[in-house]
Amino acid sequence: MKIIRRANSIFIVLFFAFLLVPMAKLNTKPDAVSEIDNRNLAKNPIEAFRSGGSFTSAVDAYISDRIGFRNNYIKAYEEAHDKVFGMLVHPSYMYGKNKQIYARSDTFYFEDDAYLDSFVNHVSEMQHYCNDNGMYFVFTLSPDKSTIRSGLLPKGLYYDPSWMDRMFEDLNANGVNTVDNRQLLQSLDAKGENVVNNKFDAAHYNDRGGYYCVNNVLQNIQTKFPNIHVNTKEEWNFGTKLEPLLSESEFVINEEVPMITHKEPIPIIDKTSEYEDSVYRDPLYPTFVYFENTQRKKEGAPRVLVFQGSHMNTYGYKFFENACGEYIYVKNYVNVLNYQYYCEKFKPDVVVFEVAQRTIGEYYFPIDKKEQYLQNIEAFEESRNGDN
Repeated sequence: MKIIRRANSIFIVLFFAFLLVPMAKLNTKPDAVSEIDNRNLAKNPIEAFRSGGSFTSAVDAYISDRIGFRNNYIKAYEEAHDKVFGMLVHPSYMYGKNKQIYARSDTFYFEDDAYLDSFVNHVSEMQHYCNDNGMYFVFTLSPDKSTIRSGLLPKGLYYDPSWMDRMFEDLNANGVNTVDNRQLLQSLDAKGENVVNNKFDAAHYNDRGGYYCVNNVLQNIQTKFPNIHVNTKEEWNFGTKLEPLLSESEFVINEEVPMITHKEPIPIIDKTSEYEDSVYRDPLYPTFVYFENTQRKKEGAPRVLVFQGSHMNTYGYKFFENACGEYIYVKNYVNVLNYQYYCEKFKPDVVVFEVAQRTIGEYYFPIDKKEQYLQNIEAFEESRNGDN
């Protein structure tokens, strides 16, 4: 009996330790961010209650998000489901066939025809503005992995890419100069080029995809500006690197992914600091870079302004650096709504609007709020003039 009582006591101690130790390690930092699922953790439940929310729900969310060892629990939960059930339990990712990993946020279909029409009209206006002001314009789509490798999507998933076909048909009918990278990347991937990864960074194409997509745009620009440089494979080292974890996750993948590096240092002068304080960008999307390639500039390569998103920011920028006399890029979200401001500021020879498939929508490009954002730009410029 003493052995049983002692065992019960040990069990009770361990049970309460299991409950109390994580609570003692509760993360109480006001603006804490979760690295494992890349989001802000729940706020203090009192703040949520004062904002009109349910106090009980707010407490539950706060404890669930901030309990000690949360990342360890999530990691163990993910690994157990993968090994036992062959399931990927993650808020941002899912398994396709052959354990291909896809982003849950991909645009598998698009049903807002009215918004798509307004988006097409906006891009068409950019084309006409550039034509009227002596600038060459290119619109290009960066397709998601769901489009490049659609044959391995999860069984039963509804996938309809016809909205992109219609978008390009409408753009071309309006005289927009377009570069559609979908068929290029699909064809290359089918031949074994692996322009997307099996697991790591499941939303985007990879370095190889960036190389081919940027060159596709550069070849289009070359028809107008012969001195722009189109990258060649002889200039670059095509290697790989090991990615141990799924991006923005603790899920172990140990995948070798492409890594492309230039064989020689690109002769770049970074002029970003000279301009960044005088150029308005939306506070949520402030990315801005201004590079001058001294070699390409001597060769007569043009000044190129690119409104670009995550594909180009992560995997395409270096191929533009090696091609243009001057390469200026601005985060496309929101900022591209008032493209005239940036065109007047930098007077580029070429304007490129690159957009990821899954970002086309009201959230990243709220076209009906264009005038509201323009007021922010005007207020910024007025404050600068006042300071001067």
